[in-house]
Amino acid sequence: MGAAAQNRSKDTNSLEKTSSRTSSGQLSAADQNFVKKAAEDGLAEVELGKLATEKASSDEVKKFGRRMVDDHGKAHHQLQQFAASKGDTLPNDLNAKDKGEKDKLAKISGEQFNREYANYMVKDHSHDVAAFRHESKTAKDNDLKSLASRLCHAGRAFEAGEEPRCQGEERSAQGEKTSLRRVRVRAINNWVVNFVGRRVCEPARTGWRAVPHK
Repeated sequence: MGAAAQNRSKDTNSLEKTSSRTSSGQLSAADQNFVKKAAEDGLAEVELGKLATEKASSDEVKKFGRRMVDDHGKAHHQLQQFAASKGDTLPNDLNAKDKGEKDKLAKISGEQFNREYANYMVKDHSHDVAAFRHESKTAKDNDLKSLASRLCHAGRAFEAGEEPRCQGEERSAQGEKTSLRRVRVRAINNWVVNFVGRRVCEPARTGWRAVPHK
């Protein structure tokens, strides 16, 4: 083979390798940001779940905390494997915001911990599920779309399971199925009211809205 042909062959191989890295080894900036944020949120849920098993005064809250440790620990492992396959690494420590939340909860226990932890979970867990659902539809990377869809499904199954209690699909007074979003928020709302002593959401024309704390 002549020198020119060898050079063309090398150029072709180099181009193929570059193309392969671009398609399977690199994520868009938006996808990278999502994976990083999802990992940070998952770490926070694991760490706070551990606190719940130690400091909560309710067996139900402790059980909920253990479930969060197990489920989000598994999800974080999947995210780590995914990131590694794309040549990325994920944070292994809490960010400043979540560390502050952990430090705050670490200073309390018993009924006060129950209330504060429940309030945190209402704000955080549903947000996580919504974020995975959105990414499952908008991710540029097909592998990430698939992973986000699986983790979203797991999160929704959890919220429709025993903690918080939910019976899955319900029917409204008109006999129509309510949206999974309504079922999920209602389930979390019912769980939180046991510890906070008030509803945090109420029905609105377009869905649910937060109930102001008077």
